Amino acid sequence: MIELIRSICGLPPASFKKFVAKDSQYIFENDPSFNAINLYDFFGRSATVNSYTECYYYVELGFEPSKMTIFNYLQSVIIFVGLSAILYFLFSKKVSILKNLKSSFRSITSFSIKKSTTTSLLVIFTAFQNFFIYDYVKTKSIRIPKFVDEYIALTSNVNFYNNLDFNAGDFLGGSYSIFLTSGPISAIGGVLGWNVSSSFFVSRIANYYWLVALQILFALILIRAYKVNKEFLIAFSFMVILLIPWWQGGLYSLGEIASMIIFSNGIFIFFKYRKLSLVLFSISIFFGKLLTALPFAGFYLLVFISEKSFKKIYHDTIFFTIPFFGWMLLILFNYEDGTVFEYIQSQLDLILNHQSTGFTDDTTINLLSSIQSSEVGNWNFYDILRLAYSPLIFLVIVYRNRMRIDQKFSKISLPLIGSLVAPYLWFWLLSPTKWMRYSQHFSILMILSLIYFINSDLFNKNIDYFLSASLLVLFIENNKNFILPTILLIACLLYLSKTKYRHSIIKLLIIFTIFIDIAIPYYEKDRVSRINSNLKECEVSLIEDTCRDAYFQQ
Repeated sequence: MIELIRSICGLPPASFKKFVAKDSQYIFENDPSFNAINLYDFFGRSATVNSYTECYYYVELGFEPSKMTIFNYLQSVIIFVGLSAILYFLFSKKVSILKNLKSSFRSITSFSIKKSTTTSLLVIFTAFQNFFIYDYVKTKSIRIPKFVDEYIALTSNVNFYNNLDFNAGDFLGGSYSIFLTSGPISAIGGVLGWNVSSSFFVSRIANYYWLVALQILFALILIRAYKVNKEFLIAFSFMVILLIPWWQGGLYSLGEIASMIIFSNGIFIFFKYRKLSLVLFSISIFFGKLLTALPFAGFYLLVFISEKSFKKIYHDTIFFTIPFFGWMLLILFNYEDGTVFEYIQSQLDLILNHQSTGFTDDTTINLLSSIQSSEVGNWNFYDILRLAYSPLIFLVIVYRNRMRIDQKFSKISLPLIGSLVAPYLWFWLLSPTKWMRYSQHFSILMILSLIYFINSDLFNKNIDYFLSASLLVLFIENNKNFILPTILLIACLLYLSKTKYRHSIIKLLIIFTIFIDIAIPYYEKDRVSRINSNLKECEVSLIEDTCRDAYFQQ
C-alpha cells in the first residue's frame, strides 16, 4: 500500500503526519505546492485531492487515478450481451431481411483486381501510411518522458557497436554488467540514429524503423516459405509495432519487442528452417532479453513431447548454443567482476531475486490482492481485456484449428500454445509487479500469430475468423470508439459477402481502421511536433556523468 501511495501521491513531505478522520465533515487544507489529482473508487465516486495528506487519505480508502469501477464492468457485460445478440441475429438463417441484403451485398462486392494493380496500390498505400506513421512516431518520441532504462539501453549499445564494450557506465557495474538487461539486437536503430544525430529523439524514431525492418525481413521469409499473400503481410508490418501494448518500449530501445519479433517469427519457420530458427531463438534470448527464455521453454518442451527424440535435442543444442557461446566469449574477455562462471552465477542470482520474478514474494497467496497492488491496478478496461482475456480466446482458436495450422505451418500449433502459456501464467500468477512491458512476451506472439492466420485465410469457419479479426482490432490504441463498430462490421461482412471475397475485404477493413486510428492524431495536434535540440553534454560521449545528469534534467 505504501508503494501505491507513493506512486500516486509522490514522496511524503518532511512534516507529514497521517490523518485519522473522526467524522465525514472534515475539510482538508489545500497545499499550493501540491498538484491536484483526480481519484476514483470502485463505485465510481470521485475526489479531487489538493494536498499530500488528502491524497494519502483517499488512496488508503481505495481511490486511484485509473480505477476500474463497477461501471466499467457493467459496460463490458452490456457490450458482451449486446454483441452476442447481434451476432445471433446476423447468423440466424431465419432472418429473411438479411437474406435479401446478403444477396445485394454480394453482387456489390464481387470484384477482382489484377496482380499488377494490387502491387501498385500497395506501394502507394505504403508511402501514404508512412507519412502519418512517421509523424505519429515522431510526436510520440518527443512527448514520452525520460526513462532511466532508455539511457542505460542506448548507452550500453552505442558502446557495444562502436567498440564491443557493452557498458552503460561504472554506476551500473561497468562492462558487460549483469544489470544490462536489453541486449544488442534491441537498439540497432537507436544506435544508428544516435551516431548520425547525437539526439535521443532521432534515436527513438530510428529504433521504431529498425523494428519495422526486422518484421518486414521475417515477413519476406514467411512469404517465400509458405507462399502467403505478400501485399497484406507487408502492409501490416508497418503497423504491427503500433498495436503492441506499451509499444513505446521500442522507442526506448528496450529489449522485449525486438527479441519477441525474432522469437515469434522463429516459431513459424521452425519446421521449414530448423537450424536458422534455433539460432534466432538463442539470439532473441542472449542478445535480446533473457526473459524470452520463458516462451522458448514452453515452445521447445511441447516440441520434444511431440517428437520424443533425444537425437534431435542433441543436434538442436549445437545450433542453439552458437549465439550463447559467442556472448560468453565476449564476457570472457570483457567482464570486470570475475570469470564467466561467476557472471552466470551472478546473473542467476539477479533473476531469482528480482522484484518482478515472484520467486521471493508471497503475493501469489492472494491473487486478487497481487493484481490490485501491481501495475495492473492502473490499467484501463481495454488493457485488461487485451492482456488478461484475449490470450485465453486466442488459445481456444489455436486449439480448435490446430490441424489446419499444422497443415499450413508444419505442426507448430501445440508448441505455439506452450510458448504463450508459459509467460502468460508467469505474468499473471507469479510476477508481483506485472509491468506491461513484460506482457509483451505473450502479447507480441499473439498479435503476430493473428496477423499470419488472417493473412493465410486459415480458417474455414466464420466464428474463428471473426474472433481472430476481432482480437486484432481490439489492440487499436488511440480511438477506442473504433473497436466495437469495426467488430460489428466484420460480423456483417462475414455474413453478407461472398466467400471468395470476404477475407480480402475484412483484411482491407482492418488495415484501413488501424490506418485511420494512426492518421487522426495528425489532424488533432494544435501544432507541429519538432525534434528538440541535442544535449551538448552527450555529443562527445553518452557514458559520462555529465551526459547522464543532463539527460535526467532535460
